[in-house]
Amino acid sequence: MAQPEPNQKRVSRFRWVWRGGGLTVVLWLVVYSTLVFMNDRALQKLEAIDESIQYRTSPGMLLKLLPLRWRYHLSETVGYQRLRPFEIVTEINANSSRITDNNLDLLSAFKDLEVLDLAETRISDAGLVHLQGLANLEEINLSETATTDAGLIYLQKLKQLERLYLVGTGISDKGLAQLKQVDSLEFLGLANTQVSDAGLVHLQELTKLGYLDLTDTKITDTGLFHLRGLTNIITLFLEKTPISNNGLIHLKEMKNLFWLNLDDTQVGDAGLVHLPGLKGLGQLYLDNTQITDAGLVHLQGLSQLEWLNIENTQVTDAGLKHLKGLSKLQYLQYDGTQITEAGIDQLRESLPGLSE
Repeated sequence: MAQPEPNQKRVSRFRWVWRGGGLTVVLWLVVYSTLVFMNDRALQKLEAIDESIQYRTSPGMLLKLLPLRWRYHLSETVGYQRLRPFEIVTEINANSSRITDNNLDLLSAFKDLEVLDLAETRISDAGLVHLQGLANLEEINLSETATTDAGLIYLQKLKQLERLYLVGTGISDKGLAQLKQVDSLEFLGLANTQVSDAGLVHLQELTKLGYLDLTDTKITDTGLFHLRGLTNIITLFLEKTPISNNGLIHLKEMKNLFWLNLDDTQVGDAGLVHLPGLKGLGQLYLDNTQITDAGLVHLQGLSQLEWLNIENTQVTDAGLKHLKGLSKLQYLQYDGTQITEAGIDQLRESLPGLSE
Protein backbone atom coordinates (compact mmCIF):
# COMPACT_ATOMS: atom_id res chain seq x y z
CA MET A 1 0.00 0.00 0.00
CA ALA A 2 1.33 3.44 -0.91
CA GLN A 3 2.23 5.78 1.99
CA PRO A 4 0.15 9.04 2.19
CA GLU A 5 1.97 12.13 1.08
CA PRO A 6 2.87 14.70 3.79
CA ASN A 7 0.49 17.60 4.15
CA GLN A 8 2.53 20.28 2.45
CA LYS A 9 0.15 23.07 3.51
CA ARG A 10 0.53 22.19 7.19
CA VAL A 11 4.32 22.13 6.91
CA SER A 12 4.29 25.44 5.07
CA ARG A 13 2.02 26.98 7.72
CA PHE A 14 4.34 25.74 10.47
CA ARG A 15 7.29 27.36 8.77
CA TRP A 16 5.47 30.70 8.57
CA VAL A 17 4.48 30.49 12.23
CA TRP A 18 8.05 29.66 13.21
CA ARG A 19 9.42 32.50 11.12
CA GLY A 20 6.77 34.89 12.46
CA GLY A 21 7.55 33.89 16.03
CA GLY A 22 11.24 34.35 15.42
CA LEU A 23 10.64 37.78 13.92
CA THR A 24 8.55 38.76 16.96
CA VAL A 25 11.36 37.73 19.29
CA VAL A 26 13.88 39.71 17.26
CA LEU A 27 11.65 42.78 17.28
CA TRP A 28 11.11 42.43 21.03
CA LEU A 29 14.86 42.22 21.61
CA VAL A 30 15.44 45.31 19.47
CA VAL A 31 12.79 47.30 21.33
CA TYR A 32 14.00 46.10 24.72
CA SER A 33 17.63 46.86 23.88
CA THR A 34 16.62 50.35 22.77
CA LEU A 35 14.75 50.97 26.02
CA VAL A 36 17.69 49.68 28.05
CA PHE A 37 20.05 51.99 26.18
CA MET A 38 17.73 55.00 26.63
CA ASN A 39 17.33 54.22 30.33
CA ASP A 40 21.09 54.13 30.88
CA ARG A 41 21.65 57.31 28.87
CA ALA A 42 18.96 59.12 30.85
CA LEU A 43 20.57 58.05 34.12
CA GLN A 44 23.95 59.31 32.98
CA LYS A 45 22.44 62.68 32.08
CA LEU A 46 20.59 62.84 35.39
CA GLU A 47 23.80 62.23 37.31
CA ALA A 48 25.56 64.90 35.25
CA ILE A 49 23.06 67.58 36.33
CA ASP A 50 23.97 67.39 40.01
CA GLU A 51 25.87 64.72 41.90
CA SER A 52 23.52 65.22 44.85
CA ILE A 53 20.60 63.70 42.93
CA GLN A 54 19.81 60.25 44.24
CA TYR A 55 17.69 57.49 42.76
CA ARG A 56 16.49 54.02 43.63
CA THR A 57 16.08 51.14 41.23
CA SER A 58 14.54 47.69 41.17
CA PRO A 59 15.06 44.72 38.81
CA GLY A 60 13.73 45.25 35.32
CA MET A 61 11.68 42.78 33.30
CA LEU A 62 14.64 40.66 32.19
CA LEU A 63 16.29 40.48 35.61
CA LYS A 64 13.00 39.52 37.22
CA LEU A 65 13.00 36.36 35.14
CA LEU A 66 16.16 35.22 36.89
CA PRO A 67 16.18 33.52 40.30
CA LEU A 68 17.26 35.83 43.12
CA ARG A 69 20.43 33.83 43.65
CA TRP A 70 21.44 34.32 40.03
CA ARG A 71 20.90 38.07 40.32
CA TYR A 72 23.20 38.28 43.33
CA HIS A 73 25.80 36.23 41.48
CA LEU A 74 25.62 38.48 38.42
CA SER A 75 25.90 41.59 40.57
CA GLU A 76 29.02 40.25 42.28
CA THR A 77 30.53 38.99 39.04
CA VAL A 78 29.98 41.82 36.58
CA GLY A 79 29.28 44.65 39.04
CA TYR A 80 26.22 46.81 39.61
CA GLN A 81 27.21 49.44 37.05
CA ARG A 82 26.96 46.94 34.20
CA LEU A 83 23.63 45.65 35.43
CA ARG A 84 22.22 49.12 36.02
CA PRO A 85 20.79 49.53 32.49
CA PHE A 86 18.62 46.47 33.17
CA GLU A 87 17.15 48.03 36.31
CA ILE A 88 14.08 50.27 36.37
CA VAL A 89 14.15 53.59 38.21
CA THR A 90 11.38 53.80 40.82
CA GLU A 91 12.44 56.82 42.91
CA ILE A 92 14.29 60.06 42.17
CA ASN A 93 15.30 62.50 44.91
CA ALA A 94 16.42 65.80 43.41
CA ASN A 95 15.59 67.85 46.52
CA SER A 96 17.61 71.10 46.64
CA SER A 97 19.50 70.15 43.48
CA ARG A 98 20.32 72.21 40.38
CA ILE A 99 17.70 70.48 38.27
CA THR A 100 15.58 72.84 36.13
CA ASP A 101 12.57 72.71 33.82
CA ASN A 102 14.88 72.05 30.87
CA ASN A 103 16.14 68.85 32.47
CA LEU A 104 12.76 67.30 33.21
CA ASP A 105 12.36 65.88 29.71
CA LEU A 106 14.80 63.18 30.90
CA LEU A 107 12.06 61.80 33.12
CA SER A 108 10.13 60.46 30.13
CA ALA A 109 12.60 57.56 30.03
CA PHE A 110 11.58 56.45 33.52
CA LYS A 111 8.10 55.08 32.87
CA ASP A 112 8.14 53.06 36.10
CA LEU A 113 8.90 56.06 38.32
CA GLU A 114 6.82 56.02 41.51
CA VAL A 115 8.39 58.71 43.74
CA LEU A 116 9.71 62.10 42.60
CA ASP A 117 11.10 64.74 44.96
CA LEU A 118 11.73 68.14 43.36
CA ALA A 119 11.36 70.24 46.51
CA GLU A 120 13.44 73.42 46.81
CA THR A 121 14.49 73.43 43.17
CA ARG A 122 13.97 75.92 40.33
CA ILE A 123 11.17 73.86 38.83
CA SER A 124 8.16 75.82 37.56
CA ASP A 125 4.88 75.09 35.78
CA ALA A 126 6.71 74.78 32.46
CA GLY A 127 8.61 71.73 33.66
CA LEU A 128 5.58 69.89 34.99
CA VAL A 129 4.39 69.14 31.48
CA HIS A 130 6.96 66.32 31.43
CA LEU A 131 5.27 64.57 34.36
CA GLN A 132 1.91 63.94 32.73
CA GLY A 133 3.10 60.77 30.99
CA LEU A 134 4.50 59.16 34.15
CA ALA A 135 1.40 57.11 34.89
CA ASN A 136 2.96 55.14 37.76
CA LEU A 137 3.79 58.16 39.92
CA GLU A 138 2.53 57.71 43.48
CA GLU A 139 4.32 60.60 45.20
CA ILE A 140 5.42 64.06 44.06
CA ASN A 141 7.06 66.71 46.22
CA LEU A 142 7.00 70.21 44.70
CA SER A 143 7.36 72.12 47.97
CA GLU A 144 9.19 75.45 47.84
CA THR A 145 9.21 75.57 44.05
CA ALA A 146 7.69 78.10 41.63
CA THR A 147 4.70 75.85 41.00
CA THR A 148 1.38 77.68 40.61
CA ASP A 149 -2.22 76.76 39.85
CA ALA A 150 -1.49 76.54 36.12
CA GLY A 151 0.98 73.70 36.57
CA LEU A 152 -1.41 71.39 38.38
CA ILE A 153 -3.32 70.66 35.19
CA TYR A 154 -0.48 68.33 34.21
CA LEU A 155 -1.11 66.15 37.26
CA GLN A 156 -4.79 65.49 36.59
CA LYS A 157 -4.24 62.26 34.66
CA LEU A 158 -1.92 60.69 37.23
CA LYS A 159 -4.44 58.17 38.52
CA GLN A 160 -1.94 56.42 40.82
CA LEU A 161 -0.93 59.63 42.62
CA GLU A 162 -1.38 59.23 46.37
CA ARG A 163 0.95 61.79 47.95
CA LEU A 164 1.35 65.39 46.80
CA TYR A 165 3.30 68.05 48.69
CA LEU A 166 2.89 71.69 47.62
CA VAL A 167 4.17 73.45 50.74
CA GLY A 168 5.30 77.03 50.17
CA THR A 169 4.17 77.21 46.54
CA GLY A 170 1.90 79.67 44.72
CA ILE A 171 -1.09 77.33 44.86
CA SER A 172 -4.47 78.94 45.54
CA ASP A 173 -8.13 77.93 45.45
CA LYS A 174 -8.04 77.75 41.66
CA GLY A 175 -5.34 75.11 41.87
CA LEU A 176 -7.42 72.94 44.20
CA ALA A 177 -10.11 72.86 41.53
CA GLN A 178 -7.56 71.12 39.29
CA LEU A 179 -6.81 68.54 41.96
CA LYS A 180 -10.35 67.39 42.65
CA GLN A 181 -10.04 64.97 39.74
CA VAL A 182 -7.07 63.24 41.36
CA ASP A 183 -9.32 61.23 43.65
CA SER A 184 -6.53 58.76 44.47
CA LEU A 185 -4.85 61.34 46.76
CA GLU A 186 -4.25 60.24 50.35
CA PHE A 187 -1.64 62.82 51.44
CA LEU A 188 -1.91 66.51 50.57
CA GLY A 189 0.48 69.17 51.89
CA LEU A 190 -0.78 72.74 51.40
CA ALA A 191 1.04 74.56 54.21
CA ASN A 192 2.03 78.17 53.55
CA THR A 193 0.01 78.50 50.35
CA GLN A 194 -2.74 80.92 49.25
CA VAL A 195 -5.51 78.40 49.85
CA SER A 196 -8.65 79.79 51.53
CA ASP A 197 -12.10 78.59 52.59
CA ALA A 198 -13.43 78.68 49.03
CA GLY A 199 -10.78 76.24 47.87
CA LEU A 200 -11.69 73.59 50.41
CA VAL A 201 -14.94 72.96 48.55
CA HIS A 202 -12.89 71.08 45.95
CA LEU A 203 -11.38 68.76 48.55
CA GLN A 204 -14.77 67.21 49.24
CA GLU A 205 -14.17 64.87 46.29
CA LEU A 206 -10.92 63.56 47.78
CA THR A 207 -12.53 61.09 50.16
CA LYS A 208 -9.37 58.96 50.48
CA LEU A 209 -7.42 61.77 52.15
CA GLY A 210 -5.73 60.61 55.32
CA TYR A 211 -3.21 63.46 55.70
CA LEU A 212 -4.00 67.14 55.19
CA ASP A 213 -1.67 70.00 56.08
CA LEU A 214 -3.24 73.47 56.03
CA THR A 215 -0.66 75.15 58.28
CA ASP A 216 -0.27 78.90 57.81
CA THR A 217 -3.13 79.29 55.33
CA LYS A 218 -6.22 81.52 55.33
CA ILE A 219 -8.57 78.75 56.44
CA THR A 220 -11.29 79.82 58.90
CA ASP A 221 -14.15 78.09 60.71
CA THR A 222 -16.26 78.46 57.57
CA GLY A 223 -13.76 76.47 55.54
CA LEU A 224 -13.69 73.56 57.98
CA PHE A 225 -17.34 72.95 57.14
CA HIS A 226 -16.23 71.60 53.76
CA LEU A 227 -13.96 69.02 55.41
CA ARG A 228 -16.62 67.36 57.53
CA GLY A 229 -17.11 64.54 55.02
CA LEU A 230 -13.43 63.55 54.95
CA THR A 231 -13.88 60.83 57.54
CA ASN A 232 -10.67 58.98 56.61
CA ILE A 233 -8.47 61.84 57.84
CA ILE A 234 -5.81 60.57 60.26
CA THR A 235 -3.53 63.62 60.40
CA LEU A 236 -4.79 67.22 60.25
CA PHE A 237 -2.60 70.30 60.62
CA LEU A 238 -4.44 73.59 61.24
CA GLU A 239 -1.53 75.39 62.89
CA LYS A 240 -1.28 79.17 62.39
CA THR A 241 -4.73 79.51 60.85
CA PRO A 242 -7.56 81.88 61.92
CA ILE A 243 -9.80 79.04 63.12
CA SER A 244 -11.53 79.29 66.50
CA ASN A 245 -13.86 77.31 68.75
CA ASN A 246 -16.79 77.15 66.35
CA GLY A 247 -14.76 75.49 63.63
CA LEU A 248 -13.97 72.37 65.64
CA ILE A 249 -17.57 71.20 65.51
CA HIS A 250 -16.92 70.20 61.90
CA LEU A 251 -14.26 67.69 62.99
CA LYS A 252 -16.64 65.64 65.13
CA GLU A 253 -17.17 62.94 62.48
CA MET A 254 -13.46 62.38 61.84
CA LYS A 255 -13.42 59.22 63.94
CA ASN A 256 -10.09 58.08 62.47
CA LEU A 257 -8.28 61.27 63.48
CA PHE A 258 -5.06 60.45 65.34
CA TRP A 259 -2.95 63.63 65.02
CA LEU A 260 -4.50 67.08 65.37
CA ASN A 261 -2.38 70.25 65.40
CA LEU A 262 -4.13 73.43 66.58
CA ASP A 263 -1.00 75.37 67.58
CA ASP A 264 -1.16 79.15 67.26
CA THR A 265 -4.92 79.33 66.71
CA GLN A 266 -7.76 81.06 68.58
CA VAL A 267 -9.09 77.78 69.95
CA GLY A 268 -10.02 77.90 73.64
CA ASP A 269 -11.93 75.89 76.23
CA ALA A 270 -15.20 76.14 74.32
CA GLY A 271 -13.56 74.54 71.30
CA LEU A 272 -12.33 71.52 73.23
CA VAL A 273 -15.96 70.63 73.91
CA HIS A 274 -16.07 69.14 70.40
CA LEU A 275 -13.13 66.76 70.87
CA PRO A 276 -14.39 64.01 73.25
CA GLY A 277 -15.93 62.08 70.37
CA LEU A 278 -12.53 61.66 68.71
CA LYS A 279 -11.76 58.49 70.65
CA GLY A 280 -8.76 57.55 68.51
CA LEU A 281 -6.91 60.83 69.00
CA GLY A 282 -3.30 60.05 69.90
CA GLN A 283 -1.52 63.39 69.49
CA LEU A 284 -2.98 66.82 70.25
CA TYR A 285 -1.10 70.10 69.89
CA LEU A 286 -2.50 73.20 71.62
CA ASP A 287 0.61 75.39 71.88
CA ASN A 288 -0.15 79.12 72.13
CA THR A 289 -3.93 78.70 72.21
CA GLN A 290 -6.55 80.17 74.56
CA ILE A 291 -7.13 77.06 76.69
CA THR A 292 -7.16 77.06 80.50
CA ASP A 293 -7.50 74.50 83.29
CA ALA A 294 -11.25 74.36 82.69
CA GLY A 295 -10.78 73.21 79.10
CA LEU A 296 -8.72 70.15 80.00
CA VAL A 297 -11.80 68.48 81.47
CA HIS A 298 -12.92 67.80 77.90
CA LEU A 299 -9.83 65.68 77.26
CA GLN A 300 -10.63 63.15 79.98
CA GLY A 301 -12.27 60.74 77.56
CA LEU A 302 -9.40 60.67 75.06
CA SER A 303 -8.12 57.32 76.27
CA GLN A 304 -5.69 56.84 73.35
CA LEU A 305 -3.90 60.16 73.86
CA GLU A 306 -0.12 59.65 73.90
CA TRP A 307 1.21 63.16 73.27
CA LEU A 308 -0.20 66.47 74.50
CA ASN A 309 1.29 69.92 73.90
CA ILE A 310 -0.14 72.72 76.05
CA GLU A 311 2.86 75.05 75.92
CA ASN A 312 2.35 78.81 76.21
CA THR A 313 -1.17 78.52 77.59
CA GLN A 314 -2.82 79.53 80.87
CA VAL A 315 -2.89 75.98 82.25
CA THR A 316 -1.75 75.52 85.87
CA ASP A 317 -1.18 72.58 88.21
CA ALA A 318 -4.90 72.60 88.96
CA GLY A 319 -5.70 71.54 85.40
CA LEU A 320 -3.49 68.45 85.53
CA LYS A 321 -6.06 66.54 87.59
CA HIS A 322 -8.12 66.15 84.41
CA LEU A 323 -5.26 64.22 82.78
CA LYS A 324 -4.82 61.58 85.48
CA GLY A 325 -7.02 59.06 83.70
CA LEU A 326 -5.11 59.22 80.41
CA SER A 327 -3.21 55.99 80.96
CA LYS A 328 -1.44 56.07 77.58
CA LEU A 329 -0.10 59.61 77.94
CA GLN A 330 3.69 59.51 77.56
CA TYR A 331 4.65 63.04 76.54
CA LEU A 332 3.40 66.31 78.01
CA GLN A 333 4.89 69.57 76.76
CA TYR A 334 4.16 72.42 79.15
CA ASP A 335 6.86 75.11 78.77
CA GLY A 336 5.44 78.61 79.07
CA THR A 337 2.63 77.58 81.44
CA GLN A 338 2.14 77.95 85.18
CA ILE A 339 2.65 74.22 85.72
CA THR A 340 5.30 73.41 88.33
CA GLU A 341 7.58 70.42 88.77
CA ALA A 342 5.60 69.54 91.89
CA GLY A 343 2.46 69.37 89.77
CA ILE A 344 4.16 67.11 87.24
CA ASP A 345 5.49 64.81 89.98
CA GLN A 346 1.98 64.44 91.32
CA LEU A 347 0.67 63.64 87.84
CA ARG A 348 3.33 60.94 87.43
CA GLU A 349 1.93 59.14 90.45
CA SER A 350 -1.13 58.43 88.32
CA LEU A 351 0.79 58.16 85.04
CA PRO A 352 4.07 56.33 85.71
CA GLY A 353 4.70 56.06 81.97
CA LEU A 354 4.89 59.83 81.56
CA SER A 355 8.26 60.78 80.10
CA GLU A 356 10.72 62.88 82.10
